[in-house]
Amino acid sequence: MNHTPPKDVLGVLESQLLKLGRSMKAQEISNILWAHGTLGIRPSKEYLNLLVTRANSLADEMDSRDKALLIIAISKLESYP
Repeated sequence: MNHTPPKDVLGVLESQLLKLGRSMKAQEISNILWAHGTLGIRPSKEYLNLLVTRANSLADEMDSRDKALLIIAISKLESYP
């Protein structure tokens, strides 16, 4: 894709998603992390911790697709919680 959104845009998105963090569903979390991993955009530590913590709390609700996307995203981000 070779396109990275400007940092100010990423900052706004991150701040809005931090507000929604605890209300996000399993598929939303896996899609967001997959997008970060695919685009190679490393989220802030606080944001990544929130998403991974939320993913852990929803693990029983995740289907195999959601879990696969999370594994791919975490490995691409080279971040192992």
